[in-house]
Amino acid sequence: MNRITRIALSVAACSTLLVGTGCSLTTADGPAEASQAPSSPAETQAATKAPTPAQPSEEPTEEASDEPTDAPSDEPTDESESPAPTTAELSEDLDRATLLAAVETEDNCASGKVLVDRTGVVVAVTADCDEVEITGNGSIVVGQGIGKLTVAGTGSAVLATTIDAVSITKDGNGSVVNWESGSPTVADASIGSVAVAAGA
Repeated sequence: MNRITRIALSVAACSTLLVGTGCSLTTADGPAEASQAPSSPAETQAATKAPTPAQPSEEPTEEASDEPTDAPSDEPTDESESPAPTTAELSEDLDRATLLAAVETEDNCASGKVLVDRTGVVVAVTADCDEVEITGNGSIVVGQGIGKLTVAGTGSAVLATTIDAVSITKDGNGSVVNWESGSPTVADASIGSVAVAAGA
């Protein structure tokens, strides 16, 4: 068999092989290489990379402010009139200006006598008076010259320019009587009362 015939037979044999295998031709003059079969699809196809999922944002979200709002002010509003002092707030040394600022009613002693029978009232006796009698508890009297002062109300207070005679009954416990001048006689049957000159 000549050389050409052998080559033809080798080519025919290679054509019957499966795709993907290789074969070689051998001649008398030396081996002749046939082309290699193409590589498998898995080796030739580039692997497709799955897309990387988007990373969540790490920036902090803006939070609502927790700062407290200003509370409404509880400060008391100014009042046009000063509140009336109570006898419990008064010292043994009564102040005329303080008492006059809290006066609720006035009496000019037109009849010669003033009776204070209300509880917790502040009365100004605007003229000299022969007699002043207090029966209301916690009452305050600021007066001028008084002839006779009778205190029969618990926790009462009296300030006068002068007093001739002071009588504090057993019902006048815890009262305060001041006079700005003079030296009155004092009869005190109460408990815890004080009858002294103003500023003494």
